[in-house]
Amino acid sequence: MQRAQYLRIKGYELTQADDRSVWAAGRGLLQRVLDAHPDDELSVIEAHHDLGRSFAREGAYTEAAHHYEQSLALQRQRGGGVDPGTRLTLAELIVDAGWEQRYQEAVDLLGDFISSRRAGLFPIEQFRVLLVEARIAERLGKADVARRDAEQALELLAKNESVLPKHPGVGVIHTGTETFRELERLATLD
Repeated sequence: MQRAQYLRIKGYELTQADDRSVWAAGRGLLQRVLDAHPDDELSVIEAHHDLGRSFAREGAYTEAAHHYEQSLALQRQRGGGVDPGTRLTLAELIVDAGWEQRYQEAVDLLGDFISSRRAGLFPIEQFRVLLVEARIAERLGKADVARRDAEQALELLAKNESVLPKHPGVGVIHTGTETFRELERLATLD
């Protein structure tokens, strides 16, 4: 395993830990990938994505968006081939942050994400796309679209199972009660 890849994996693990006290150390390792290994394109793309995820988890939306945007810019320069889900996570971030002026960008990112998945979307990815679309639609006053997307998301939850029998957890939707209730509410909009 190359040094940059090792640092990125360790950085990611620390930023995803339940113990907040290690998040800064994880970010430090991810930043080292960016600073010390700029020629390792794949590791740099993923390190930016992981930093974005870490900042988003903490509610630092501006910092998170910066890193997601850097990851996307590098992916585009590279001509594709690598997408750790940055388009989808940036769209989610735009909605979570309430950046209404960027909602069209979020919709465009979702379209790009869907078209980049030649083999199709896992149920969890479909669910996440529908949730973002429903939230945007509600906020823009498009109750019919929000209702349709929420209903489809609830249908996915109802038949929530892995798409790979030998890997029972792959693609399975994990969501909290709050999101479930939000979807139920959206599904009944007039």
